Amino acid sequence: MEVVVLGSAGWFPRPERQTTCVCVRTPSTLCLFDVGSGLARLAQPEYAWLLQGDFEVAVFLTHLHLDHIVGVTYLAALFPGRRTTLFVPDVRRAGDGPVWLQRLVRPPFFPHTLSEFPLPLQLKRAQLGAVSIGECEVTARLQRHPGGSLGYRLGDALVVLTDCSPSEDAGAFAHGARVLIHEAWTALPDPAGTNPAPHSSAGEAAEVAAQGEVGELLLCHLHPLLAAGDLERVLTAARAVFPLTYLAEDGMRRSVRCSKAPSSLP
Repeated sequence: MEVVVLGSAGWFPRPERQTTCVCVRTPSTLCLFDVGSGLARLAQPEYAWLLQGDFEVAVFLTHLHLDHIVGVTYLAALFPGRRTTLFVPDVRRAGDGPVWLQRLVRPPFFPHTLSEFPLPLQLKRAQLGAVSIGECEVTARLQRHPGGSLGYRLGDALVVLTDCSPSEDAGAFAHGARVLIHEAWTALPDPAGTNPAPHSSAGEAAEVAAQGEVGELLLCHLHPLLAAGDLERVLTAARAVFPLTYLAEDGMRRSVRCSKAPSSLP
């Protein structure tokens, strides 16, 4: 399967980095982990190969913050007529995630409702545990983040952990994955612990990679206001803990094999 980073920034897009979107193309399925503004890159000619052939679309949302879901409004343009399933997590203390998404994608915020999209679209509540998708299995875990968020694992090929505070079991969840895509909002943890929207630092992401003995770590959900020197410090902080670390770049591609994840994952 092919893993392609379509968006590697958090919060808001820049020309070189759109907001979070990771695409995985298997023979029968196109999986998307979050659909930030990076999803629009599929309309560019250099990504046309991802849309070739007969496939279904499966979208796994980590949470409903706008920088991760704006691409839901792009689905009708990119996948007309294709069977598409949206896995939507519930919102902590606010209830049904699919209902909240339907409330957002409708007038006056958008001219059409999800039910009016020209494609067979199904909304499902994202559940903890595993679901079979095409040739692989996707497993979800609960993360700490304002409103809640989910982390995802695709077989033993890929783990996506973004918008999350550090947790002791993240390394076990990622264990043995060929590629770990993990957010790195800062280089080092906030010593005061006053961050109002808890995120993980590059050093904390690297700890997860080291504990999980993953094949490589790609740092994503990068702060859009960080200059090149700041990003270099982010990378250096992570490599001090886990040398096989790289900054995710929009368009970055990895070819990986996939099998089902162990059933004992937390």
